[in-house]
Amino acid sequence: MDHVEELCDDMSILDKGKVVVHGSIREVKRTFGKQNVRIHTDADITALSELPGVEKFTPQRSGGVFRIADEAVGQDLLARALELGPVRQFALEEPSLEEIFIEKVGRAHV
Repeated sequence: MDHVEELCDDMSILDKGKVVVHGSIREVKRTFGKQNVRIHTDADITALSELPGVEKFTPQRSGGVFRIADEAVGQDLLARALELGPVRQFALEEPSLEEIFIEKVGRAHV
């Protein structure tokens, strides 16, 4: 999927011969709506995974990645993380094509 993002402007995702996603990569990512928030901090931010709008949390060595429903949730995460301690990095990231594929087709590609 990484090569698709590097080489293509438009894309389609098929599931059992049916088109489930089609359009420019930018449009597909924008309409997917879900985003990732990456927070780097030494504070324990695990409890933030319980906030409304957080769909998934993946802990990392210094912080973690949150899958969120919309950008407003990201702002709430940042405010709450700052209450727990200094935040070294905060990034709102668009979903990868791999994440979109899994969401639309229901399984990782092989």
